[in-house]
Amino acid sequence: MRTSSTSNTPLASNRPVRYPGIGRNGSAQDDRRERDFDLLPVMPVLDYLHAELGGLHESVRSLFGLQHLFGSTTSLIHRITEGRIDPSEVFLLGKPYSANRRVMEFQREELGFWVHPKSCDQPLGKDNDGEMDGRVEQVLDSIRGRLKARHDGDGRVLLIDDGGRAIRMLHTDRYADIRDRFTCVEQTRCGIRTIEDLTLRISVINVAESWVKLDHESPMIADSVIHELCKKLRAMDSAGIPTGNRALIIGFGTIGRAVGAALRGRGRDVAIYDTQESQRRLAKRDGYSLYDDLHSALRRGGLIIGCTGKPVLDHADYTRIREGTILISASSADVEFRAWQLRTDAECLGKPEGWDMADGDRPSDLESDPNRNHPCFSLYRVSSGRRRFYLINGGFPVNFDGGVDPIVPEKIQLTRSLLYLGALQASYSQQPGLHDLDGRLQRMLLDAFTAASERQAA
Repeated sequence: MRTSSTSNTPLASNRPVRYPGIGRNGSAQDDRRERDFDLLPVMPVLDYLHAELGGLHESVRSLFGLQHLFGSTTSLIHRITEGRIDPSEVFLLGKPYSANRRVMEFQREELGFWVHPKSCDQPLGKDNDGEMDGRVEQVLDSIRGRLKARHDGDGRVLLIDDGGRAIRMLHTDRYADIRDRFTCVEQTRCGIRTIEDLTLRISVINVAESWVKLDHESPMIADSVIHELCKKLRAMDSAGIPTGNRALIIGFGTIGRAVGAALRGRGRDVAIYDTQESQRRLAKRDGYSLYDDLHSALRRGGLIIGCTGKPVLDHADYTRIREGTILISASSADVEFRAWQLRTDAECLGKPEGWDMADGDRPSDLESDPNRNHPCFSLYRVSSGRRRFYLINGGFPVNFDGGVDPIVPEKIQLTRSLLYLGALQASYSQQPGLHDLDGRLQRMLLDAFTAASERQAA
């Protein structure tokens, strides 16, 4: 069930608007050591919203975040919880392809949050979703134990989910005893698809399909995909692995359109495969070649870029891939290519970023980088019959590399601020179902973000 929420979230409509600048803003965050600045970055738009709207409803006393564990995420969680939730009641679970070890250490040791110790771990031959389900259970079991130990009959738990898996698990019989203590935020369209068949028994704020996210975040994600993809392709070309001139985009949604345009602008011959007629019409309007049959499209070779957020290839499809083809995910986890089927028997070539350096020239931090041969950040060479093809980032999203923040905080603060608004609205929401993110709050955020961006550009 989906509703347009008219929550009781506080909105400072009668106060004068004070748009933030960029950089240090005199907050308490400025007192920390300079070396930790990137681990808890100042995000002026987030700070502005916090100052204008205040914090969570007092009934919320715990937080579970299934999130990318970046520096900007730390700032988000810190802002949501400060003065409202004790750090010992903050439970964070990261995803192996988007968790940074320095950030995790900072969250645990400096801020006192509980962070799942395996947030960075990805077993080579196992699918990400199966591993994550087990870890979600561990966190929910820990929260259940904490709720019982507190003897707290009315304290609520805020869940900020990425992918819908924790929300879905809450609807199993295993968690029927604590389900009604939760109020939730979902931030991805993949997550909305994951829970769309449920009769929701708890409140879920739909940040994923908020108009600000759809219209203004997607171009940033596409830019990061193109930046990281081009960097890896240059390294491969320099190492004698030809990347060719052809590209096939599977899925012509917002990300697929942006990636296709960027590659075409760099002189590549781009074709499109999409099963939705509306998307095919858009591709045809934009002058792309279209494929009606996936198997024919796979024989095209070159770059095959999955932008669907759903599985598009299975094991039988690999036999149709041409020699030298390069598979690239621009969506979520390793769902596009079911890549766990490939990684175990493939040859790991490491992170392309270090290839163009002689051994004596490698920086020491690259040599000691725990992500050098990580399944989520390495290039794999796969043999299938007499053919060989390549799997960038082990089939995980190309725009992650294990860094502290793949998109600079000045930009990604838009997404983090959307989640802040979702968390605030969820804390006041009591009605079960899927609720739209308050449009007034979205406008307030976008105005502040636009003003901050203009100041930075000036």
